[in-house]
Amino acid sequence: MRRLPLCCWLLISAGVLLACANAGRSEAARSDEAPGCDRPLGAAVRAVPFVRRQAVVYTEEEQACWLPWDLARAAAEAPGGQWVDVRDAGQRQRLALEGVMAVDLADLPDKPFLKEQSLALVGTGVDLPELSRQCVLLRQSGQYRSVHVLLGGAHAWRQAGRAVSGSQTSLPADQVDAQEMWQGAGNGAWRLAVLDMPPAQVRELADRLPAAAQDVADLGADAAHAVRQLHALARQPLPAPRQWLVIAGSPERLAQARQFWQEQQNGQKNAQNRSAASAVMWLAGGWPAYAEYVQRQAAVAAHAGQPLPPLCGI
Repeated sequence: MRRLPLCCWLLISAGVLLACANAGRSEAARSDEAPGCDRPLGAAVRAVPFVRRQAVVYTEEEQACWLPWDLARAAAEAPGGQWVDVRDAGQRQRLALEGVMAVDLADLPDKPFLKEQSLALVGTGVDLPELSRQCVLLRQSGQYRSVHVLLGGAHAWRQAGRAVSGSQTSLPADQVDAQEMWQGAGNGAWRLAVLDMPPAQVRELADRLPAAAQDVADLGADAAHAVRQLHALARQPLPAPRQWLVIAGSPERLAQARQFWQEQQNGQKNAQNRSAASAVMWLAGGWPAYAEYVQRQAAVAAHAGQPLPPLCGI
């Protein structure tokens, strides 16, 4: 084998050094854009367009599938009726509905023992589009006595005082996390009410979520006054599937308002007022939890197609 002349080796070495230098610069650029564990998200991440979700439009057939808690319970617990938990396996593990049959939504048509029964499907509460479409298909098959979807899903089950188990039971029954808030906003699940939030934050909600600015009720900054307003609003039923979702400016304000709300509800004996309580949900962690969720989603969008930055501590 012939040995390469010295000039060839020099050219090859220069090429390798240039390639390494370029790789180093690219890595440094990515590091500047990537959110680190010891600093907040950079301007490059915050500038990533985070697409505003468009609200789902439901057909009349899909709307005919929906039932509130009382009617869904009557259908499922009558002779020939059956509750069916159609959430995915991970969701069922985190929050199990005691005494409810669990079947993956896609597997329902393959379960002959459910045929000729009245099914009440229980989802997450923010997966209504998928459940509604499947409900229509199951009805059209003609193999079931009836098929309905429980409005509010697992949240409605918990608010009715039914037994649950799992790690997610630590989250109060009347609260949703930021991801559920975001998903439900696109599914038409929420009418927003804000508490102790400056106009800039309210505008950001309107910009990012499929709700016009006039669709956000501002309850003001005083928690006691806000709860009185919320009672008045909740007494006026919203069109299905919407519920009131209260977003507080801080976890402290959230806790204060919820305490006032629960105290007033405990003193109410009127059935209409008690039903109004189940029509109100609260965002766990308030505005800070939502802002953190949006930042995380923006970070994912900023690094789409690139290796994600390492997790803190790893």
